[in-house]
Amino acid sequence: GNYPIPTLTTMIPNPPITVSGQFNITMTLKESQKEIGCLNVKLCLGRIKTQQRSKIDRGLDVETPHEPYKWHSFQDSQFLWSLCNKTAVPVVVTSLHIEPDPIQFGHNISFSGQIDVFEDVGTTKTLEAHLKVMMKLDTQWFDVCVYKPEYCNINDGNYPIPTLTKMVPNPPITVSGRFDITMTLTESQKEIGCLNVQLCLGQC
Repeated sequence: GNYPIPTLTTMIPNPPITVSGQFNITMTLKESQKEIGCLNVKLCLGRIKTQQRSKIDRGLDVETPHEPYKWHSFQDSQFLWSLCNKTAVPVVVTSLHIEPDPIQFGHNISFSGQIDVFEDVGTTKTLEAHLKVMMKLDTQWFDVCVYKPEYCNINDGNYPIPTLTKMVPNPPITVSGRFDITMTLTESQKEIGCLNVQLCLGQC
């Protein structure tokens, strides 16, 4: 079965000695000496200066699940997501989850995740977000819309996205199929973040 993990909050006590830095944690499940699951986590405890953070944090290390163009999904899921930045960027989505899957009109949709920002962005007032939506018909993809919202400021930090739930209204016309959504952040005409999502709306 599928086991969603709800947001859990706990207090981290102060240790007797100061510990700060990056940690690599590997968790392996075995049964009858056979590996049945493995998870690798890299995290920061305390604070690391921005210039000391490696490309691993910026979604460019092939040994981590943050590798660009590597699809992430759950078993039997129609929802997929990946980073699409071509170089190291300061804005990185590290987790994303949407349910139900597929998304249905007239029902609630819930999503959660986390975004890590490794330096202040938007300070030049040139930050732009580009949203491109494509729909798949048969074997080909067609543009649906391109949207560019206004700029905003984002400070250095980690931004957990709590589970948000919203009703998906029924449209005046029936829309159903597979959609490809690309969200790109640029500042001073330089890419600072990119996320690609594929999902099913209605029936696929």
